[in-house]
Amino acid sequence: MKHTLAAVRSIGRKGVRCTVVDKSPLAQSFFSKYCSDRYILPSSSNDPERFIRCIWELTKSRDYEVLLPIGWHANYYASKYRTILEKHTAIPVAPYESMRVAANKDLTMEFAKSVGVDVPATYQANNMEDIEEICAHAAFPLVIKGSVSAGNVRYARNASELKRYFLEMADVRPIVQEYIEGYGCGFFALYDSGKCVARFMHRRIREFPPSGGPSVAARADYSAELMQQGMKILDALNWHGVAMVEFKKDRKDGKYKLMEINPKFWGSLELAIAAGVDFPYLAYLTAKGQSFDPVFKYNRDVMFRWPFPGDLMYALSQHRLRGFIRDFTSGEYTDDVYLNDLGPLPIQIIGTIKSIRQGLNAS
Repeated sequence: MKHTLAAVRSIGRKGVRCTVVDKSPLAQSFFSKYCSDRYILPSSSNDPERFIRCIWELTKSRDYEVLLPIGWHANYYASKYRTILEKHTAIPVAPYESMRVAANKDLTMEFAKSVGVDVPATYQANNMEDIEEICAHAAFPLVIKGSVSAGNVRYARNASELKRYFLEMADVRPIVQEYIEGYGCGFFALYDSGKCVARFMHRRIREFPPSGGPSVAARADYSAELMQQGMKILDALNWHGVAMVEFKKDRKDGKYKLMEINPKFWGSLELAIAAGVDFPYLAYLTAKGQSFDPVFKYNRDVMFRWPFPGDLMYALSQHRLRGFIRDFTSGEYTDDVYLNDLGPLPIQIIGTIKSIRQGLNAS
């Protein structure tokens, strides 16, 4: 994952030895010069209990100061088994009561409304009867997404598509929401036992797929209202550790509408680091109990892109290959191709080739 690589580079540059754990021998971070040791462990999503046992054994056998979970499942289960894992290492992760709310979109939307945060109209979708009711009364297009984990988002233009997507996504307990037309933005924060100690905001420039997907280019941003909405929900959750609160600014009424809480490091993490908010290292210090001055100021002029595979896939889909190439030399964007740490680049290119082939096969 690109945010794992961002975290490894962040902490490694500070002289901290980093051990990376991943399910794949081709993990980008394994090939960074800042990766001191590497372990291939079972997937945290496919077999979480076995994954936690392996992490427990690893931290028990080695003297690790901090365990820094990156992905959704790693954070969720590190929170769930926090008491056990903290016997051997420090973990900057939220208490399970807070994690449960943040990690389940049904609970997130209910909680957000209860503390005065605006959310899209959300519909119960427990069975096909619920879907039929939604089709009869809601306006299309609609968004259907898994209530747990990240990703699993589809956009239904009509009743037929909504019914098909619901059946395809039954295993991720989908929810259905109104489609908010507007730009995506996020409030990122690090909390220490309910207190915000670092924050950052961003606005998406490009995403892939263009209909709605992860950022492939984004810029630093600032909005007092966005900050207020993001902090309102994380304060109420008595949060600990990092989180991204994702919003869309609704073009119809100008309000920020909550999309989800990412109770983990986020895909655009390296943008925040480039702008001056080094979340991974600050989370490391927080876990160790080391104090630092809160980091609330950052460079608002930074624009960042992730060329491989994300921005290249966007460029190919939008016929802007010249612009993609020009962005390497224009100086407008910072990116994650580091000349002093090129080890991950071949892995990124291999992943890009696979993504292009999959796109061609799908078409």
